Amino acid sequence: MKYKQLQPILNDESKIKIVSGGRYSGKTTLLFLSAIKSATEDKNEYNYIFMPDYTYIRYMIPEFIKHLDEQSIEYDYIKRHYMFNLSNGSHIIFRSYYNPESIKRIRTDWIGIEEAIWCKPNFIHNIIPTLNAKGKLLICSTPTNKDTEFLQMFLKGLNSTDNKYIKSFIIKTSDNPILKAIEYDKEAKSLFTQSKYQQECNGIVSMMNQSNTI
Repeated sequence: MKYKQLQPILNDESKIKIVSGGRYSGKTTLLFLSAIKSATEDKNEYNYIFMPDYTYIRYMIPEFIKHLDEQSIEYDYIKRHYMFNLSNGSHIIFRSYYNPESIKRIRTDWIGIEEAIWCKPNFIHNIIPTLNAKGKLLICSTPTNKDTEFLQMFLKGLNSTDNKYIKSFIIKTSDNPILKAIEYDKEAKSLFTQSKYQQECNGIVSMMNQSNTI
């Protein structure tokens, strides 16, 4: 099965999922597949993918289109709005989290955030209320040793007793069967310190060890 390593997260039904992962571990693929899954399961959905800036978004759009085409999904792409309109009435819209463009005034059915360590302070907490009652949030990032909002959310998910609401996951570079990821993992072992390797390839930083659930 393609993307087998991502299936447990993709199929998890928690309202908020926080994913800490190494480089090339498949975080962006998970984000794209989750957006498509949400948009195709129900009609007239509003799904938002937040990335750092529009240069980054323009670079990633062709990769997203590949995933749509792999699944033979019909869509119209409105380039000036970075919006994909699906044939079932659902929308997948790319936005920069440096400039969320008044999303507070919009109802959302699903939100995904790429490299969340770079979000402005409180961005994640401010965006959660835009979700409707059944709405879901996926937060992905390679971690740093800084005490970010992403890290606090990740620890909250690890320690939560309500996995239907919030749940955290870790994916490793070595979990990705793609050759590029395996090569990166081998190179990183030889170049990085142990702590840097844990961060860049295993999605773990020292402050995560505050939780005994890892």
